[in-house]
Amino acid sequence: MMAAIKWMTPDQKPPAKERLLLIHSAAGQPPDAKLIGKSEVEIGFWTGEAFLLMSGERPIVTRWASLAPCLPEDIDLIHLRRFDADVRE
Repeated sequence: MMAAIKWMTPDQKPPAKERLLLIHSAAGQPPDAKLIGKSEVEIGFWTGEAFLLMSGERPIVTRWASLAPCLPEDIDLIHLRRFDADVRE
């Protein structure tokens, strides 16, 4: 059985270099007026200083959750070098 998603606020800092589910503003920077008040969910991570999406964008994050506890036990994610402990962002 998979764990329920436990959403955290940005002031609760996540572990660095770990895949996270991020809820962020869909409006972007500079904000698109049509998307103000809308949100998007994407996979990203915390660098130790900022949230980044896998694309490299720095979103305005409103909530985050650790991804690993939400995955079924038989799922093995591919290794990405950006998650190596010795890689600096």
